[in-house]
Amino acid sequence: MLSNKRRGDQRSRRKSRIAAACSLPILVMIGLIRAQSPPPGGQAPAVPPPASRQPLTSPAKPFVMIDPAHGGSESGAVLNPTLLEKDVTLALARRLRQDLAGRGIPGELVRDDDSTLSTDDRAARANREHPALYICLHASSLVGSTRVVTAMLAEEEEAEGEESHGPFLDWATAQSGPLQTSTAVQQQLVSSLTNNGLRARTLAAQLRPLNNLIVPAVAVEVAPTTGGVSQLVASDFDQTFSSALAGGIASLLSTLAGRSGAFQP
Repeated sequence: MLSNKRRGDQRSRRKSRIAAACSLPILVMIGLIRAQSPPPGGQAPAVPPPASRQPLTSPAKPFVMIDPAHGGSESGAVLNPTLLEKDVTLALARRLRQDLAGRGIPGELVRDDDSTLSTDDRAARANREHPALYICLHASSLVGSTRVVTAMLAEEEEAEGEESHGPFLDWATAQSGPLQTSTAVQQQLVSSLTNNGLRARTLAAQLRPLNNLIVPAVAVEVAPTTGGVSQLVASDFDQTFSSALAGGIASLLSTLAGRSGAFQP
């Protein structure tokens, strides 16, 4: 059993991760304020006229962060003797990025090669870059329904003693804020997949990195609908599946575009 001190240390480390991912903009703003303050006893630096000022940042267009699960030394499931989950997810992620681009939606891959990334690495990047939506892709060899997963927060007794203060969020329950939007994404994707003749169902799970994200997030586990696992690498199946996901995302982005604070980067 962990001592109270060790538990406290672990909680502090978990809470500090998201705060660290969000601290850079604050430090940048502090630096700008100091740089613009006049030195003691001196004159304030000349300020260029408004017409010559350049904006610090230009408004970013919302983008979708696509995360092909596994990679590198972590192969994921061995779908058949020659097919690894990490390869299926990467191929599908690249196709989804292309289909989103065709609808005018920028997509960014967490990995675009066979690199190894931890769930903490993935969560920290998503929290730092703050995409409109994070979608993690998995693959299964079991014939059946595709599962669209949202985070499931810990029960009250499990989270007892874990608190969020200001910018310091509990690492395991960071998804509590955007969970309602994540659920709307989940329902839209299931509807879009079903409308395209693909079986799909919803699921909630305590799954990393979903539980650690401060942005709307879902995981999608693609499964063959007929025959065997070879369907997952069939061009027509991939095209139908990716197009259904892209269509669902585009529809939801359009629906939420007018809502204050919804899906902003």
